[in-house]
Amino acid sequence: MPAYTSASGLIKHLRAPNDPPQPDLPSKIDIALAAWNDFSFHVPRKADVLRDWVLESWTRNHKGSPAQAPLQIISSLFKSLGNADEALLAISCQTITLLFPSQQLIHKTEAYAEVWIAQIVAVALPAHCKAYRTHCTLQNRLTQTTSALLFTPTTLSDPLQPILSQPINHYLPFALPALFHSLISIYHTHRYSIFTQASSSKLPHDVFVASKERDAVRNALTQFLAYLETFPPSLELHTARSSLWQSIESWGGYVEREITWGQLLRAEAHRSEQALSSNDPAVIGVILFTLAVLERLDHDQAQLGPNIVRWCLAVSVTIAIPADDQCPATHRDVAGSVLSSLLRFFQLTHSLPAFFRLIVSSLNGLFTADLPDDIVSSLYTLITEGPLVGKHLRQDMIYTLRSVGNARGTTNEIVTLLVLHLEQSRSTASAAMIGVTSRLICYCLQAKSATDAISDLVSLLSTWSPTANPVIEAGRLRIARNVERFLHSSCTPYPNLPIHSLPELCLETLRFIFHRGALEALPIDTIDAVLIHLSNPSSEQWQVVIDQGIVLLE
Repeated sequence: MPAYTSASGLIKHLRAPNDPPQPDLPSKIDIALAAWNDFSFHVPRKADVLRDWVLESWTRNHKGSPAQAPLQIISSLFKSLGNADEALLAISCQTITLLFPSQQLIHKTEAYAEVWIAQIVAVALPAHCKAYRTHCTLQNRLTQTTSALLFTPTTLSDPLQPILSQPINHYLPFALPALFHSLISIYHTHRYSIFTQASSSKLPHDVFVASKERDAVRNALTQFLAYLETFPPSLELHTARSSLWQSIESWGGYVEREITWGQLLRAEAHRSEQALSSNDPAVIGVILFTLAVLERLDHDQAQLGPNIVRWCLAVSVTIAIPADDQCPATHRDVAGSVLSSLLRFFQLTHSLPAFFRLIVSSLNGLFTADLPDDIVSSLYTLITEGPLVGKHLRQDMIYTLRSVGNARGTTNEIVTLLVLHLEQSRSTASAAMIGVTSRLICYCLQAKSATDAISDLVSLLSTWSPTANPVIEAGRLRIARNVERFLHSSCTPYPNLPIHSLPELCLETLRFIFHRGALEALPIDTIDAVLIHLSNPSSEQWQVVIDQGIVLLE
């Protein structure tokens, strides 16, 4: 028999001082839900009656003080999250946010904090995670709502215990990083009220609070990472771990010289490198993104060596992570951010030659002598289409080389290193290595700071005869053009414009001819050859013409 038989009986039970109203009756929320779902139970303005009861329950006995919402009503709210439409869900989140504003940390008494955790978290967290995954447009509101319920003064001493004690839920990796970011924000915003200092402590108050905040964030990160280890490897898992470290980077409290932080980051870098070796194309972009974050946080502990750099150099232009709908990030973009982070570190530590030694070492590991020609050709194509030759990293390298100038012979040392590597490649006829190394040498020349090493390049060109290999010949012309630009004089004869050859050689020959035309008058036969060649050109060839600023009248 239902707990209600009439409208007056329903109202009597809902307004009773105890919950449940009587020992043998269900809880008030169950009575209200049963009455709402019972279509045979007719009450005038039933929705208004139940709405008034909910509003009265929210605000009863709490005028002028922080709200203490009824646990059963909140439990019912979270049970319905997974099936609610977005409009209703948005209103529900606004309600919770009004009751539990983020500016306040005290929302309820110590007396029923454990009851709150036992009854709310068990229901709220799984429902929150499912709703977070289902309603992408409401993720920020959902995170604010659940954070207000979970992270309170009573639970901040061990805020993750109620979360990490939950049974495994495959929706958790989607929602946990946002909750972690919210927890960091709460720690930082309210650090002076959360971390109280004993009167006997001799540390400056700011130093003490900052230390306690770092410890709290590090402990939370450690627990989250350990918890995620219980899930099977997947793209979602790698994304979650990456998001945790992004939160650490945006927080700004990581300390490089603290051993515990360093051990945590080193373990993550090692784990990411192992995952990268699994050759799963679905996770490459996320793992490289994680490594870029770790490198920016702590170069010494990230320890990104030639193995990681090889991945970055020869990565494909596959969609990696959807940064936003208009501009999704590709593997090449993410790999470029790793290389840019490395470049930035070596610039700041005045050890720029070490960056180029790392690149050369990585190239040596890619182009090994036992590789078939078709594999070498594929790798070379990936590198020339990858971040090393891309506009962003190229400009970064040129700007960095220009900013350091030739202080302590930095650029000359780099050019000498690259020339030596180029000569070794010529002796082994490694066309791919020459093609890549010639580009690196040109970056140094475009920085206009390799004054002492230019004589080595002139000497190299004087003994470097034209060759039938199109990649090697393109490398020779590339270096010759940039050397002549540096010297403002010619040092090599005109090349013959190839009619049937690799596009790379055609483009480099066109660039060289247009460059030489700026130094001296072009022979008539050369002009005729260019015009004939451009009669049916590719878009890349016309781009070379446009780059020269040539005005076309016909």
